[in-house]
Amino acid sequence: MEEFTLRNRKEILGGIAAFVISAFILSLVGGIFSFEKALVAEASDTVTLSATVQSWASVAVTTPEPAFDQDLVTTAGVGQIGTASTTLTMGTNHSGGLTVTIKGANGAEANPTELSGTGTNIVSGTAEVSGGTDGYGAQCTTGTGTTCTAPYNVSGNNVAVIPGVTQTAAGFLTGTTGAGRTATLTVKAASVTSRTAGSYTDTLTLTATPTT
Repeated sequence: MEEFTLRNRKEILGGIAAFVISAFILSLVGGIFSFEKALVAEASDTVTLSATVQSWASVAVTTPEPAFDQDLVTTAGVGQIGTASTTLTMGTNHSGGLTVTIKGANGAEANPTELSGTGTNIVSGTAEVSGGTDGYGAQCTTGTGTTCTAPYNVSGNNVAVIPGVTQTAAGFLTGTTGAGRTATLTVKAASVTSRTAGSYTDTLTLTATPTT
């Protein structure tokens, strides 16, 4: 009976010891895991981005120096209508679209521009150009996404006056929002046959601005 009791005590004590050791090990392992979690705690911050898109409008001519298709006065003394043209390509990201204006580089104060040369100048005006008579002006032909502005929305040999260097540029056309908008600028000129021989020139400036 004493042996049985002693053996039971040993078994009980051994079980208690094993339980205590197991509990200690589990507690230790749990502490290690908890320590590892504390070591890998996360930290965060933010980055704020701001990008800018600028408003733009542009116009470009396909042929910067278009030649007149024929002389205004021939070597036989015959007056002719000369025609020169170029394609305009333009665009804008402005919601209201764009406006293109036109003006020349010559002209006396507050007067239209002129084809200026060695003799008397050929003054721009609104008219139907006719060979052998002074005439010089511009017309507009609508392309993609554009609308020609009066009085430049004419055809045939009809032209509208081009403002001079000291005058306010005239509205030539309007265009819708986007790129690849097109139109055609056509210039027609004629001269009296008695004009002094030589070259008569002008430089036209086309300016694109966003429409407000």
